[in-house]
Amino acid sequence: MAVTIRAEFGSQILITGGSCPWNILEVLPAWGYSCSTATFITSCLQPGSYAVVVVPTVYSGLDALYDYRMRVDLVPCACTLDGNVTAPASLSDNTCGAGNDCNLRDSEEKTYAVVIPYTSDWTFSLCNSDPSWDPVIYLTQNCCSTVIASDDDGCGYPLSTINCLPLSAGVYYLSVEGFSTGSCGEFELNVYECIGSCCYGDSGNPACAYGTNSMCIGLGGSFTFAEPCSSGACYTRPTCSGDALYSQLPALPDEDWNAFQSDPSTDWRQYEDFSVVGDIHSVKFWGVVLGDASCATGARDFEILFIDSVNNVTQTYAVTLTGTVLPAVYWGAYQIVEFNTFLPTPCTISDGYVRIVEMNSDNCHFYWSVTVLGNGIRAFEDYLGGTPYQTTHELAFCLGGKCAAPDSVTIELYTGIEDAYTLRWWQPAGYVTLWWSTDPNAVFPTSYNVLVGGNLSAGTFTYSFFSPDIPAYEMIFVVTMECAPLLTSPEGGDSPVQVISSPFSPAAPVQR
Repeated sequence: MAVTIRAEFGSQILITGGSCPWNILEVLPAWGYSCSTATFITSCLQPGSYAVVVVPTVYSGLDALYDYRMRVDLVPCACTLDGNVTAPASLSDNTCGAGNDCNLRDSEEKTYAVVIPYTSDWTFSLCNSDPSWDPVIYLTQNCCSTVIASDDDGCGYPLSTINCLPLSAGVYYLSVEGFSTGSCGEFELNVYECIGSCCYGDSGNPACAYGTNSMCIGLGGSFTFAEPCSSGACYTRPTCSGDALYSQLPALPDEDWNAFQSDPSTDWRQYEDFSVVGDIHSVKFWGVVLGDASCATGARDFEILFIDSVNNVTQTYAVTLTGTVLPAVYWGAYQIVEFNTFLPTPCTISDGYVRIVEMNSDNCHFYWSVTVLGNGIRAFEDYLGGTPYQTTHELAFCLGGKCAAPDSVTIELYTGIEDAYTLRWWQPAGYVTLWWSTDPNAVFPTSYNVLVGGNLSAGTFTYSFFSPDIPAYEMIFVVTMECAPLLTSPEGGDSPVQVISSPFSPAAPVQR
């Protein structure tokens, strides 16, 4: 029998036969602590009438009335149990030398009675086990039979986990097996409730509930294990690009958020400190543009001013940007806009302040968003161009370095079409130019011709062409990148090739 008890006092279980006086058949060696749940497994009992006796662990008795709850479940005697646990629980063991009792697989195994104390979603994990062997786990309704769930390699090869399984309260059986004959080893079993955050409802202003995955499925939401709602689980924080030299990301709607005006129409200007290693090629920043409905989506003029904090040298950029309105809603009414620009010439100031001011003289006003991930140095602001003074906030922006160069450039035969070829390459986002020459002594770029150019997003692309007069093996190709989108293509001579498809195509996977 499996005897499960939860008592207000330290308790021990006796098994007796007949009626009083007690004919004590078995004293279960372990005991339960007060206000905790424990399960004890008896030895194999023959058919008949028995009594389960609950006694306190203090022999002087109890001086008041105390409550307990107990349940009894049958465990088949044919099942060889290696232990019992009450969830949530952890244990470490080894299957080597355990024998093949259950025969769920042709390997040695350990089997445990697992008491699930209440109905919920539960996870059975071997993810922290020794990866030198390949374990498989089986959860069964009856010992060694009636498999409810199983897993092999759910943690990633070779370890296993059964994740977020809905179970009613009761006794279940978990067997840890080797995948193949002779496979055995050490393992760590963890049984815990699968609860976390559930994001559901409006994607721009999602609700968050903390509960089980089953509950989240019922709400039609997205579940994240162990993540509390208070951490901003239901919002995705905007990020900088991979070439970022410096980053302070914006606060989320459920964090301590605000935005501060940087707009000459009301004479407020915001400054934020930075320190980088290398030249600055791009700037990304976030804020709210207040006004009529077109303010957030229309093109806005900005002045970006870098100030060297040592010698007061400045570099100024005037840019016109169309931002991207992000879905998250702040204070129930506002959405921040993401602005991103490549600088026409790199900024060489490595330490100082950056001032971003929206320059339009209409009824739209820019408020720069705060960050919760700043460097601890508060921003400055000024009014009417006066002396800047320190504020109580920090501001959200990224400074980017030089973008990555194109990579993985190849030329391939165009299958099935004579004299046709395909250039393939990977690139970051920006303006790509394909150059060609037939002169092995050509000097780039003066002796090269432009094949084609254009603005592309990050990814792998192809360009296909005919070359009926010049074999491709006599042509030299160069692929160049500019992070900043170019208004016009580079100048070049006439191309000997004839385009046979759209200028650029996303590359299909290549099997090798």
